[in-house]
Amino acid sequence: MAQYVVNSASDIVAIIDATSVTVDVGNSPTDIAVILDGSQVFVANSSGNTLTVIQTSDNTAIATIAVGDLPIGVAAGVIEGAVFVVVANNGSNTVSIIDGFNEYRVVQVGENSIGITTCDTGSDNFGEVVFVTNKDSNTISELEFVGANEFWSVIDTYDSGGDSPVAVPFPNSSIGLGEPEMEARATHAHWHQPKQRPPFLYIC
Repeated sequence: MAQYVVNSASDIVAIIDATSVTVDVGNSPTDIAVILDGSQVFVANSSGNTLTVIQTSDNTAIATIAVGDLPIGVAAGVIEGAVFVVVANNGSNTVSIIDGFNEYRVVQVGENSIGITTCDTGSDNFGEVVFVTNKDSNTISELEFVGANEFWSVIDTYDSGGDSPVAVPFPNSSIGLGEPEMEARATHAHWHQPKQRPPFLYIC
């Protein structure tokens, strides 16, 4: 089991396992996500306005992708067998959609977008619905992939249920939440992420 730790001040990701190593990424890395098969890790670099792609087989940075202004949230999913990544750009109030190693679409959301997550809808895809917290708007934007036209759009906006929403963990649909409960869970999730430690994730 490897633990990937984002170290914002030193612009590195530390991989903690039997032999600890570090990977140089962009300026001020802030958030981190992994695809379902664990083969790639994505790091949002807030000051560099970039996304670093790390290949976990040898823990090397294999790509740097330009995104929006002040990217501070990142999540990943799979649609129709293809990996995609979504990035919350805090400074430009947008979400960057990454397909492969390219930013192929930018979607406008609410003010001061911060937290972002992909949602398992119970289909063969994972992440065809995305939720974004908009801190200054006190809202949550719901984005959906429209397969027939192959584009992303904001299909709804919810009140956050409080002030300054910054994170929106979303349940896997397999736990049995119906649509009203799913909407309520998204609407009222506005918990602050812990600040006493850097973002990290495990890959088993």
